[in-house]
Amino acid sequence: EQLELIAGVRVYRLKNTLSATCTEVIPGILCGPDTPGVTAKKTSASPRFTVNYKPSDNATLYATVSRGFRAGGANAAVPAALGCDLASSVGQVFSPDSVWNYEVGAKVDALDRVLTVNGAAYRIKQKGIQLAIPDPCGSTFFANAGDARIDGAELEVNVRPSTFVTLSGQVSYADAKFTDVPVDFGAAAGYAEGDRTPETPRWKFALSSELRYPVTDAWEAYVRGSWQHVGKIPFAIDGVVSSGRFRPAYDIANFDIGAEGSMIDVSLFVRNAFNRRGVLAVGSGAVSTIPGVYENVTYVTPRTIGLTVRIKG
Repeated sequence: EQLELIAGVRVYRLKNTLSATCTEVIPGILCGPDTPGVTAKKTSASPRFTVNYKPSDNATLYATVSRGFRAGGANAAVPAALGCDLASSVGQVFSPDSVWNYEVGAKVDALDRVLTVNGAAYRIKQKGIQLAIPDPCGSTFFANAGDARIDGAELEVNVRPSTFVTLSGQVSYADAKFTDVPVDFGAAAGYAEGDRTPETPRWKFALSSELRYPVTDAWEAYVRGSWQHVGKIPFAIDGVVSSGRFRPAYDIANFDIGAEGSMIDVSLFVRNAFNRRGVLAVGSGAVSTIPGVYENVTYVTPRTIGLTVRIKG
């Protein structure tokens, strides 16, 4: 009764076809050669195996092995006159990519659910990573950019010291690196084995708290606060998969104060209370960025104050 074994599999047959035509006054300037029909086909399976063990009524230990994948596809042809050397270095068809996930974890309730702890550690192996690559010429294409490995861990703790107070905290760590790269494409794109994969911060933290108190038989007043920290993030730009640059770390704080009844919930909120200018994205490619001149930067939403009214059905 303490042990549960789960196994399953999904099998897919995928077909993706791209055809493209382009007409221009002077052929070969802006349009690539017509693509009458490039087809990518794949049959793949996603198995999953899980073991759950309950040493007691308030604790569960588990281990999971699972596989997932994304379908491949095709790129439109690029005209030679544009000089898109990076885009031209890959074929029109890009293959599916896949991941194997190996994970162990635990879920524990203590002191009659006053304390709840969830934790997990994992390794993800990704093969044939599909990345959208901006060529400096202005063309964006998809390519299989090599293999990667991600080692990570997550921990979540929830505490209810009283009926009216809830405290929560989360921390996650991810070490994501390329483990194998295509030699020619890796050299053209400017990255190598051991480089960090883009768009994956190593550290993320979050804290939140909520105080609720009944003011009448029909209404509860509440105050909520949360803080999130996102560590520095490696990013790619101008056709370089690993640019060696990082978007800086940032912190966001949110607050709510309100009252909730059986039919209505009214609250005053403040988002990004300290008006931090966290960078969410830096534009890539000739269309949105000129290196050394300007960059197209997307920031988090600035401080926002508002009122929310929610009517319950």
